[in-house]
Amino acid sequence: MPKRKVPAARKSSALTVFPWETTVEVAGRLREAGGSLARLQFSGRHFEREQFAEVFTFLEQNKKRLTKLDSFLFPGVMLRDDRTFDLIHRFLCGWGQLQSVQFERGSFLSKKSIGKCLLLPCRGRLSLRFASSGSVDIARGPAVRAKKIWLDFCGITPSSLKALLPRFAGVKELDLCRNALGATGGKVLASWKGLHELDCLDMLSTGLGDAGALAICTALSPQSKLQTFYLGQNGITERGLPRLVAALKGARVRTLSLAANALKGSHVLPLVQNEHLIGLNVGNNPLRDAFLLRLAEALRERQAGGKPPMELNLAEIKATPRGWRKFFHTLAENATGLAALSIEHNALDGAARDVLIAALNSGLEVRQLNVSQNEMTARQIGALRRLFAKKKDGYLYTGYLTSSRAQGAGAALEKVMREFPTSRIPDCLLWSRTYAKDMSGIPATVANLLLFSATSVPTSELRRCLVPPSGKQLLQLYRSMPASIRHTFACNVPALQFFIGKIRTKEEADALCHLLFKGSLQSLNIRTPSIRLEVLRTILAKAANHTSLKELVLQSTFDPRIVAKAAANIRQTLARDCPLLNVSLVGLDRHLIQTKTRIDPAFGDRGVMCWQRKNEKTKRPKDGRRQSGKKPRIRRLS
Repeated sequence: MPKRKVPAARKSSALTVFPWETTVEVAGRLREAGGSLARLQFSGRHFEREQFAEVFTFLEQNKKRLTKLDSFLFPGVMLRDDRTFDLIHRFLCGWGQLQSVQFERGSFLSKKSIGKCLLLPCRGRLSLRFASSGSVDIARGPAVRAKKIWLDFCGITPSSLKALLPRFAGVKELDLCRNALGATGGKVLASWKGLHELDCLDMLSTGLGDAGALAICTALSPQSKLQTFYLGQNGITERGLPRLVAALKGARVRTLSLAANALKGSHVLPLVQNEHLIGLNVGNNPLRDAFLLRLAEALRERQAGGKPPMELNLAEIKATPRGWRKFFHTLAENATGLAALSIEHNALDGAARDVLIAALNSGLEVRQLNVSQNEMTARQIGALRRLFAKKKDGYLYTGYLTSSRAQGAGAALEKVMREFPTSRIPDCLLWSRTYAKDMSGIPATVANLLLFSATSVPTSELRRCLVPPSGKQLLQLYRSMPASIRHTFACNVPALQFFIGKIRTKEEADALCHLLFKGSLQSLNIRTPSIRLEVLRTILAKAANHTSLKELVLQSTFDPRIVAKAAANIRQTLARDCPLLNVSLVGLDRHLIQTKTRIDPAFGDRGVMCWQRKNEKTKRPKDGRRQSGKKPRIRRLS
């Protein structure tokens, strides 16, 4: 009797819902996904309370079929109305055990709502990154169940952190980035018993300084479970580093980032001999030639001692091409092996690039390599591509920028991307997300914006840019990308929130639009310090011509003299037959810096002005035929 075929298990799937979709359309997509649906994401700013209610009712009625659905994401959905948030909260609490819940990227939750989020029955990841419009004062309360808690940029102070930490009984990953904690906050963390149970702690840009970082490191012990520790841009100095390194010697941290501090190198080297440490990021520190030579020797000693090869990030340091040549030559001479090496944005000259290729052919072994933004020629890119094609589990990233003088480099870069897709780029090669602000040319941070918008989940990574790029930098970036590369990096994510510096000219606005409007993006939220009418008109016109974009949000400080003209322009645009359905202007307090968020209450209705064009696709007569010959109706929402 022939064996009966067992049907293959259906893979888990994700579905994104937009506010311009009708309940009938959403219900159809939910039915189609059925039992495979594991994650439901709501993208776009302006969901009506009734829309949530209708979708939630359908989900409840079909709960038995949706057995895998345990993750709900609300990135960038405007939830300042507590009644709407309460509706969502009641649904989530009644749904059952949750794996992942995310309220982030400008949801502007109230303090009351933030407190309720912490009570959700979420077992996996609870994200409130950039979800609050001001300082969050979280009172004491019951235990938070989530194992991963992301509180990036939530206005947490040392005192609120002290009240909050005892509630994190089972947390394994804690993200406190961009909260002004300072040395006091570091000492609060050091005294917390749960510190020793963490697997990952992200303290990027929290102002710890030497004292705060040392307090945390000193608290760690051989029994601590911390594996990954991010200390980038915390003002850690060369003088304070020796004690920090000594404190980490007894810990079992495997991945450590000290990027964008003030390290000069002499005290970094003992970390290389730490037997537990595998990944080390010291990118964007003022490290020079002498450091590279000592590092090469330290790596030889590490290898001779039988320790595993390192993942090393040296992106955008201060070494000269001569120093890099000696570094590569010494590594090859000692037959050094590295699991990963990132030397992104180091301005290697032609000789240094050739020495690197020669070293990789004669002793130096690197499994994963990032050499982007080093002006590689087509010949050099080809040589690296052939070399890494032979490596089992190898990966090569050569970036997507080139100079006009490098003939054929664009095609060579594209070949590398086809053989080594950016969707599979190892995270260790891109630790260089954190950069100081005073960089000439195009900082790697700015260049990576396009990488993140084309791969994985860009909006969570874009905020790694500590200083938003200017319009001038984006224009320079656009001009440096070959046409084929621009096409490869089309922005195909459902929704994107983009922080940018000042856009001063129409040409800069054009470059921004070219970089964003080549894919299938449906919802775009741009935040910029101030915006001129000419720039606003340019972005609006380009957005209206984008085939898939339905929603445009501009957050800025608006000159009162241009608001009326901007409103007229928006109404005129929405009166046309175009895909664009929603346009919003969000007024920001002009007295705050770009990294702070506070709505200007004098602007519009509670700081927001919205216009909506009725989607004629969703308005049908009773006989089911589409209406025609009617002008689109424009609704002023606030």
